[in-house]
Amino acid sequence: MNSNGKAGAKPDCKVSLGAWSWDYASGEELRVGAGLAEPYDAAWCAVEYWEASGTILSMLLDHVSPDDEHNGRTLLCHAILCNNYAACKLLLSAGADSEYCIQTGNGQEYRPLHLAARFGYTSIVKLLIDHGCEPNIRTESDETALMLSAKGGFENCFKSLLLSGADLGLVNKQGQSALKLAELSGLISSVDFLLWDAFRSGSQLRSSNPHVFSALHVVAKQGNVGVLPNLLQQPSIDLNTQDKHGYSAAMVAVQTGHLEVFEILVRSGIDISLVGSQGETVLSLMKKSDFRESFERIMLNAALANLLKGENFHALHFAARRGSLEALSQLLKKGCVINALDEEGCTPLMLSAREGHAEACRLLLLAGADFNLSNSQGETALSLARKSTFSKAAESVLLDHMAIKFVLLGGQLFKHTRQGKGSPHFKEVRMLCTGLLTWGEARRRNVICKEAGVGSTKTFRRNHKKAGADKPGIFWVITNSGREVHFEASAASIAELWVRGINGLVKNSVVTHNVRRQPASFSS
Repeated sequence: MNSNGKAGAKPDCKVSLGAWSWDYASGEELRVGAGLAEPYDAAWCAVEYWEASGTILSMLLDHVSPDDEHNGRTLLCHAILCNNYAACKLLLSAGADSEYCIQTGNGQEYRPLHLAARFGYTSIVKLLIDHGCEPNIRTESDETALMLSAKGGFENCFKSLLLSGADLGLVNKQGQSALKLAELSGLISSVDFLLWDAFRSGSQLRSSNPHVFSALHVVAKQGNVGVLPNLLQQPSIDLNTQDKHGYSAAMVAVQTGHLEVFEILVRSGIDISLVGSQGETVLSLMKKSDFRESFERIMLNAALANLLKGENFHALHFAARRGSLEALSQLLKKGCVINALDEEGCTPLMLSAREGHAEACRLLLLAGADFNLSNSQGETALSLARKSTFSKAAESVLLDHMAIKFVLLGGQLFKHTRQGKGSPHFKEVRMLCTGLLTWGEARRRNVICKEAGVGSTKTFRRNHKKAGADKPGIFWVITNSGREVHFEASAASIAELWVRGINGLVKNSVVTHNVRRQPASFSS
């Protein structure tokens, strides 16, 4: 009834029955004794002194607006302050503005959702969101409801907001995220559990800024393989997202040594050529890792399966460094550039030689690897093989190959005549891959070699009366018919190359005693 005693009209008297009051200037709520609060009308009393069925408030709402204001607040704000879920529900059903902007005298602005989150009223928070409240709406200080629940240490409220689409990528005016505020309030251990629970259940956590929060980076850092498949199935997940340091999830996995996570990411198609803010890459981080070999093995397997994305992993180089013949063969069939240089200017052949992998060197050489190339330090495959502490077999393979190439190309040599009795003269000499040594067109100048050696034979020394029968550059060849032929190179090292090359071709060629001799218009 109103002051005139008539029923049905809007109540016009206000009483001080409430136990709550608040300061309009600051927005601060004060708990006071009954009768000491700000005077307000019957509808406000019906909210605070709630009748279980809600009939009284429902009848009063026939005469007052659910958005009736008092000191900058509405009935809904008062219902939240009183933690009256039923009243909130009734008011929202009656059309109360769920996003009414509460403004204080000193310039603060916040919404009913912020008020509920600040007190940790989880059920009311969920109710407001179900009625269309935007979970990421901000206060004047850019704080969200999630941040306010984190500051207050309200775990259940935080979880409800998180699963309702609250954005973990936002920060307030102080640059603090919800997770940072949870850490400051001592809630972080509970929040971590909430995050992992969400990951395991496949719940999608929202983050508009991966520099602040990225679920993929969190999982990569923790190395939790169990939740990764669920996470990767979410359409919102970008494999190549980079954090504030420019790190991709793969880079984080390498830095923290989580091999299984890295393998899943690589096989899922992550780009390994991404660059961090300080120039870091997956490869540069691998080189610092205690698990470098294992990480590179994962990448090599991915490259062989055509799953690797990114241009800066030299799969052929890694296979060569490991001496993996099967991988080398497969990669060469795929068209990998055999003489490509890595970031240190090394070819695959150089790396195999340095590691002492003789068979890998042999395979690469047969496939066309250039042994003449040098790296940024001026080192060749041969010089690296000579420095190797693993094995000298690679040096031998390289020397054999170089020598064979050398004699197939041919060059000028002094040829001694009549087994040392005659005067030597220049000849263009070369070896054919059939084992035939030629220095002219006549039949006697095309001989099938049986063996070669450095120095001179006893017969040559006996016939060669002059001093110099044992010159450093002299070497001999024995033909299949037993004939001795002596040549002289300009230096002992050249003579050694000739001998090594001739013997290598003799060993590798299939020569029969009935080979028909031909005039020397041969091709090498």
